[in-house]
Amino acid sequence: GTGYCCDTRFKWYDSVSYYLPDVPAFNYEIPLIQSPYIDTDNLRLKQAYIDYEVEQQHRFVEFLENATHQKMDWDYYRQCQKYQYEAQCYWYEANRLRAQGKCVMPASDNFSCINPYMFNQGDVTTRDFYRDMCEEIKTKIANKEYVLEDEKYRICWGMGIPPWHQMNLFDYIVSKGGVVVGETTYNPSEPYDLIK
Repeated sequence: GTGYCCDTRFKWYDSVSYYLPDVPAFNYEIPLIQSPYIDTDNLRLKQAYIDYEVEQQHRFVEFLENATHQKMDWDYYRQCQKYQYEAQCYWYEANRLRAQGKCVMPASDNFSCINPYMFNQGDVTTRDFYRDMCEEIKTKIANKEYVLEDEKYRICWGMGIPPWHQMNLFDYIVSKGGVVVGETTYNPSEPYDLIK
């Protein structure tokens, strides 16, 4: 379990372990530093966050080794990190391309592309998915395959998570001449290579 972004994710596995007491659970804490009360330029504070995360990672590896009775395969881990980084690069580039000119990929499509990144990071198929998505966007731009030829409204979805229960809202917006072209959730940050 992790508290990253969603509080529910942190307590969910802890709660499930009440019903499955023989299944090991580990809560991985991730401090969120986007707060008006935190000086993000404070180098001592940044180092404290880094040290805390390194300690968490060591504890997590130890937990996994004890739970599986296998030693960590660091070569495989580095390969997964490489695929994750490449996937993030492709998705980041795809979102930069989406922001240029008329919309070729609306937010509703981008929302539906989060699952590989959220649940299958580090896998070559995830990297390939975002590579293919990026190439598809480039092709649509080159062929001028826009969601709407005549966009009357360009909208940014700033309400957090999408309305999963009513995604047809985006079709309704298109029917009125609008396209949701941006979103404030489920976007990859600018890539940085952890392996270098």
